Amino acid sequence: MQAYPTVILPGIGQSKVNVVDGSGRKVKSAFPPQVDTKGIIGELKGALVKMMLFRKDGGFSDKVAGIARDVIGPLACGPDGKPAANVCAVTYEKPLSECTPDEKRFIYKMVPMEELGEAIGEENLFYFAYNPFGNLFDTAEDLNRYIAMVKERTGSDKVNLVVVSISGVLL
Repeated sequence: MQAYPTVILPGIGQSKVNVVDGSGRKVKSAFPPQVDTKGIIGELKGALVKMMLFRKDGGFSDKVAGIARDVIGPLACGPDGKPAANVCAVTYEKPLSECTPDEKRFIYKMVPMEELGEAIGEENLFYFAYNPFGNLFDTAEDLNRYIAMVKERTGSDKVNLVVVSISGVLL
């Protein structure tokens, strides 16, 4: 029996998304967000104490809104559905057999498919990472290109798709 290459389409939160500069170099992580918990607590402490003492907002809501904008702002989209910031998903243009141990650890943590990898061989298992907060139509085009790349790379005329959660809308 021939094992066709299998492309895993992860759900929301199962791809790394970075803010990148004009050269495509990572500036910071957009998802998962990098949160300085101690810094946030320090920033909110004064407004929280004021709010509790005077039973008025005391600027607390504005501070929380500002922190939320800083943390999740890079994932925002404009009215056209395109990301407002220059963001890029960390992609894997290779089968899992060629991924680094850290890449494999991340992929299998996101979608525990080790048994599938053992059954069909990791050389036949691919992970389509994408920005789940971006434009759906752009992502569908990216998926089409990714499938074409997998077919060309493996010499196969078909691929299997394993769809997880929200990625089903890409089909």
